[in-house]
Amino acid sequence: MQKNDLIKNVLAAVMLLAGASAATSCQGLIDAVIGDVDKPTTVTPSTPVAPTSENLPMIETPLTFEAVTGTINLTFKSTLKDAVALEYSTDGGISWNTVSVPSGTPEYYDGESHEEVPGTLNTTDAEKIMVRATNATYGESDWNISSSEVIRHCSISASDDCYVYGNVMSLINATDFKTLTAFDATKGEYAFYGLFKNNSHIKNHTEKELVLPAATLTKGCYNSMFSGCDKLTSTPVLSATMMAESCYFNMFRNCVSLTVVPELPSTTMAKDCYGLMFSGCTSLTKAPELPATTLAENCYSSMFSDCTGLTSAPTLPATTLANSCYNGMFMRCTGLTTASDLPATVLAEYCYQNMFRGCTSLAAAPALPATTMADFCYTRMFDGCSSLTSAPALPATILAKRCYSYMFRDCTSLNSVTCLATDISAEDCTTNWLRGVASTGTFTKTASMTSWTTGSNGIPSGWTTKDYTE
Repeated sequence: MQKNDLIKNVLAAVMLLAGASAATSCQGLIDAVIGDVDKPTTVTPSTPVAPTSENLPMIETPLTFEAVTGTINLTFKSTLKDAVALEYSTDGGISWNTVSVPSGTPEYYDGESHEEVPGTLNTTDAEKIMVRATNATYGESDWNISSSEVIRHCSISASDDCYVYGNVMSLINATDFKTLTAFDATKGEYAFYGLFKNNSHIKNHTEKELVLPAATLTKGCYNSMFSGCDKLTSTPVLSATMMAESCYFNMFRNCVSLTVVPELPSTTMAKDCYGLMFSGCTSLTKAPELPATTLAENCYSSMFSDCTGLTSAPTLPATTLANSCYNGMFMRCTGLTTASDLPATVLAEYCYQNMFRGCTSLAAAPALPATTMADFCYTRMFDGCSSLTSAPALPATILAKRCYSYMFRDCTSLNSVTCLATDISAEDCTTNWLRGVASTGTFTKTASMTSWTTGSNGIPSGWTTKDYTE
């Protein structure tokens, strides 16, 4: 009996036992199983699942670099305080070479900036190089002479184009990486900070995925990990559902070839968790869903800034905001034409600052229902949105410090504003808010409001004023 026939018979028996009501779902199961019997197991889960060899086949393979053509040589650089023991194999894991990557010392300048002076190690040229180690972390925080935090880290670069795949946790535990799904709680901060940063040679393999299986994250664990990797076209699956501070910060920044991004299902945010995550990913046309309803400080700050290929914003259901949570989120996304609703009615400081600044194709602004302002909450929110013709209604009656400052500056097509403010005494609350708008337009205000001035800080010269009626 053929393999497919055997499977059909077994599943048909299950259908009979289950009853007619299960026939449809069982038939679907038969079709799915038969269709995939002779195919390799590759799963891209729509919702987070525990990483296993079934849904992530490469989880049992050490981190591997495979030359696209010819051979490659890897260079390891470290600014860690201590040397790092490391093993690499050029024969598919049959034998391993044990080496030590020397420590390196960051060179400090004015007490704030620094330049890395790394210890280095080169491997032997080979078609394929596997890497493993037992080391709690490949990054650590340090403090320079003026008590500013600096991140020490280890990085890997390749001499020529190569595919990268396998389980990155083989750098943390050489033998038990297959089941390792958490970073060390005390030493795991900045674990893979900058690991492949500016590596212009690494590429995605079409059939072998890079696995980042950690479900429990630590501060900065993936910070800047792939920043500047300009040949990556897709990202690894990110399984964690609870964020840690700066965990994905800068992770794929300036990955200009990136077209496929991971699902980001977390509803538990942390400070800076997604900050600058995809900034400068100019080939990205679609953003992942962002389901969190309670945000954290800077959590989405500049997340998609300079993503010029992005045409629409994801749904943003959050109703509990935090300081700077959306600051610069879509700044200079010149292809963005539509924005999602922003349902929050109570704002936080800087929460929407620069959010759509420089989005020159944005033709319609989202509704802004908030009636309780916060300092700098809308500062420069639509600055430079030259396609915007009508401002969203602004129902707040009492303004806050710089809340509308530069909000619609250089919106050259803007010719309609409805603002119901009756108290505009807060410091610089409307400074240059309508500077550079259309030469004619209509300004709708509360009938009793007589404090508006004429000009870019108030009602633009040449505009018609009318009273608001419900």
